[in-house]
Amino acid sequence: MPRRMGQSECSMEIRGRIAALAEAGIVRPGAAYVTNADQDNAIVEMADNSQFISTVRLRETLQLTYSLKTIRHRLHENGIHNRQPAKKIMLTPNHAATHLAFCHANINRDWSNVIYSDEKTFSSSQEVPVQLWRRTGTRYDIENVLPRRTTGRINSGFWG
Repeated sequence: MPRRMGQSECSMEIRGRIAALAEAGIVRPGAAYVTNADQDNAIVEMADNSQFISTVRLRETLQLTYSLKTIRHRLHENGIHNRQPAKKIMLTPNHAATHLAFCHANINRDWSNVIYSDEKTFSSSQEVPVQLWRRTGTRYDIENVLPRRTTGRINSGFWG
């Protein structure tokens, strides 16, 4: 193994030993688990069923004494991560039918003249950031979407 500039012989020896152990399939075991399989399953099930629950509330609900970091590790090990939810105005069945009818009516339209279309709404409401626990690739699943509230506050929409 080549020596890096400013690297001592001792660190070279340690790097070599670590590399040899890794090649042999021997890895550092790390700290022992403080949770058991039943507790791990309960943590994952609670996060799957209550996506908008905080780790503090999850720990209180399950009456666990472990650190919040341990709970987050168990969730990450099971593919559940803390993310910001998608915010959408929930469509009524009538709105969905109208949108679908528009799509069917305009499916063969020549869209090559449309450069770009986007909508941005500015609002004076003060929404608090919300987090949720969800699996990768499930952002737009209905249970992971936070319905956007419509209030009496000032909203201004722009099309570009």
